[in-house]
Amino acid sequence: MSHPLCYTIRTMIEKTYEVNWAYGLTTFINANSDAHAWRLARSMGKANGLGKVQWVVLAEKVNG
Repeated sequence: MSHPLCYTIRTMIEKTYEVNWAYGLTTFINANSDAHAWRLARSMGKANGLGKVQWVVLAEKVNG
């Protein structure tokens, strides 16, 4: 049996997602999953007047 704290920490790991808006702007958000990223983007669009979300994808990590 795993400790509840270990489970909480493991599920809280966030990834960066790229969000493309209907009028061409691209932004980045941190979320726990694809579904979470979509929910955040939609609520962000409504709250800030950013418009409709075109797509949300996991951002690639580029080592420079």
